[in-house]
Amino acid sequence: IWLTSLEAFPLDKQLDTPLVANNASAVDALIEKYDLPLDPRDPNLVRPDFWDRTLIGQRRNLADLIRLQLYGVQWAATGIDQIYPPYPAPQTDFADGDDKFHNLRPPLNPSALAYDVLAAGMNHAPAPILLVNEPIMISRGVNSDIRYNFFYPRWAYDSYRGQLKVRADAEGWNYRAGHPRRAPAELSVSWTGRPTCNFCAMKRILFVFFLLVLSACTSAPISTPEVPTSAPLPASSPAIPTLVASSPVTPLPATPPPVIPTPTLAPDAWMQMPVVPAITDAARAIYARGLELGRDPRRFSKAGDCESTTAWYLSAFDSNPPTYELGAEYGYLRTSINYYKGSFERESIAVRRGANTASLLTSFWADPTQCEKGESMLACEYRLQNPSVALIAVGTNDALGVDNFEEQLRRIVEFTIAQGIVPVLSTKADNAEGDHSINAIVAKVAYDYDLPLWNFWLVVQPLPNHGLQPDGVHLTYAGNIFNDPVRMKSAWPWRNLTALQVLDAVRIALQESNP
Repeated sequence: IWLTSLEAFPLDKQLDTPLVANNASAVDALIEKYDLPLDPRDPNLVRPDFWDRTLIGQRRNLADLIRLQLYGVQWAATGIDQIYPPYPAPQTDFADGDDKFHNLRPPLNPSALAYDVLAAGMNHAPAPILLVNEPIMISRGVNSDIRYNFFYPRWAYDSYRGQLKVRADAEGWNYRAGHPRRAPAELSVSWTGRPTCNFCAMKRILFVFFLLVLSACTSAPISTPEVPTSAPLPASSPAIPTLVASSPVTPLPATPPPVIPTPTLAPDAWMQMPVVPAITDAARAIYARGLELGRDPRRFSKAGDCESTTAWYLSAFDSNPPTYELGAEYGYLRTSINYYKGSFERESIAVRRGANTASLLTSFWADPTQCEKGESMLACEYRLQNPSVALIAVGTNDALGVDNFEEQLRRIVEFTIAQGIVPVLSTKADNAEGDHSINAIVAKVAYDYDLPLWNFWLVVQPLPNHGLQPDGVHLTYAGNIFNDPVRMKSAWPWRNLTALQVLDAVRIALQESNP
């Protein structure tokens, strides 16, 4: 298992560690053999001359060796070889707003990182290698919308993750990516400056690590869709276009059967569906039944893959002090922020990196510290959160298994409805499967069950590269400042804004039908 992170990749760091710097001849051989983009004339490489290799030249090293042997007697007697001082807490505030990474500025040029050095090791190792991108701490302090932490500005780390994923896919590496959130109380900064887990958090860290080994957001070759002419987003709350004709309200059975409407939805009709849907009569009936079952109207749940993790998704609306700005245009959304307070930043049991539709329905992926034996991720989340609404965003990690996607999505929808919870389905920004078939299926399922569809795909179409990073899967990042035209060229502010608009539409419609 090869653990790595962005801090290991800058080319200017490759030859400065003692193990490398003091073995110049071995480094020369590696550079020549694998055609590595490293300079053998680098001053960090130690190249001793004749006198340096004599006893006189080596006298300091010999003295250190003798001294350490003498210290060994003390260590053996006391069992103490060094004393670790208390580590300071990690830096969480970045007052200057600096976004440099090793004197690099966006965009991140892949040639500035040692991907070729990694490739030489991965492709010539004598045994299979599992490459794991280590988890990092995510700050919540001042300018945390610019930097994840002391080491990584967001633009650099997000670009690196995308580039590494693309390289891993192209090379056929066994690669797993991780980026979980860490609370500052569980971290300190070691003498190397790297985050170090306190012993009290080690069991949880190990558990997350094994989840990371088992899961990652995947990608596949993409084809870029044409930009539609539809407007991406209504500026104000009222007058939201109707998604589909509402069906008559009928009593819900304990387990609702599949509904096959007539006529069926055209395969490409989803591309014209609005970003923020009208709330259907079927959704109102599900909501009313949920209230009878004791569902909390002020709570919602998130279900999905890495694009639904709390680190990026909706959590800003629970931040204190606020890390978002609605601006005058979207000020009406504050009512829904207050209404659903507490659900935005909650870590959902039904969200995992690498999750697909099958993951949500199995107990294998469920957190054993919170979920009951045999309980699926989805069932566990609904039991613990007791929501009235569920935002369900899946599909990217189903790109290699589209044949089973519709069946499993229907199972998710039917289970959610049976719990008295309104499913709100979402299209995805990417086209990892290559033919938009997953978004078409999502829209068809929403249409068949007369459910709200959040057409997120539509909102990112006017954005640069349709809101996608170079890997064609992950969304471009900026802070949630909705009155900043520069930030609004990235996808993440739109994802959070339109998700909030959907919740606002849900709240208004369902409260009107169930005052």
